[in-house]
Amino acid sequence: QSRYCGRRGGTRAAVHREAVLCPGTGDRPSVTLITLLHGTSSYAWSGLGTVGGGEVQGQQYTKKQCYVRALEIDPQCSYAWSGLGTVGGGEVQGQPYTAKQCYVRALEIDPQNSHAWQPS
Repeated sequence: QSRYCGRRGGTRAAVHREAVLCPGTGDRPSVTLITLLHGTSSYAWSGLGTVGGGEVQGQQYTKKQCYVRALEIDPQCSYAWSGLGTVGGGEVQGQPYTAKQCYVRALEIDPQNSHAWQPS
């Protein structure tokens, strides 16, 4: 069964659909509202990373910071691991990961994660 950021059986499409339906700011969609409502949701943090990061409660977060935050909340979030891979990897809970290691980790968690199989 797929495992996308705290939603068993969720899909990548659901992540994007919820992000796109949030009010837009400038030229990109915003999931800031979702993140504020669910501040401890790895799903929301991954979604915010997907749209390029953003401001949450007055603090600006980069894509990488969003994916790392998602993984601090849920280290089994396959989608956040593949997202972290797209930004070149990073440090999660004190451990550095290369982009390749992030993709491998994503596939270990969810072999059906198409983002990890075909990184952008």
